[in-house]
Amino acid sequence: MVALTDLAKDPRWPSRPVLFNLVRDHRIPRYKFPGDRKTYIRVAALERVLKTPSRRP
Repeated sequence: MVALTDLAKDPRWPSRPVLFNLVRDHRIPRYKFPGDRKTYIRVAALERVLKTPSRRP
């Protein structure tokens, strides 16, 4: 698991707003831990979403 804000700092990943929109739109499970304000996700779930082609409306 990795924090979304930490991923956004890495130049290989999209920006922070794009990451949060992907998580919301594709319903990727989010995890929060007691005493920690960051939102965590599984990297494998995000990689799967980024590799899957999306349909055009």
